[in-house]
Amino acid sequence: MIGAALMIIAGIMLAIGIVLDLFAVAMAPLGYQDETGFHIGTPKAEAEEGWAWANPS
Repeated sequence: MIGAALMIIAGIMLAIGIVLDLFAVAMAPLGYQDETGFHIGTPKAEAEEGWAWANPS
């Protein structure tokens, strides 16, 4: 009886943990933040750095 109640409590806690984990992933930002604020995508300095190396002209 007590064992079944503890298993139910453990199952509920596991389900709540999974829901909270999925919620945290869904609310995560999809970009980066610098001095000027939040931007979606990758920083432009990294993208331009690769371009300058690939095109030496």
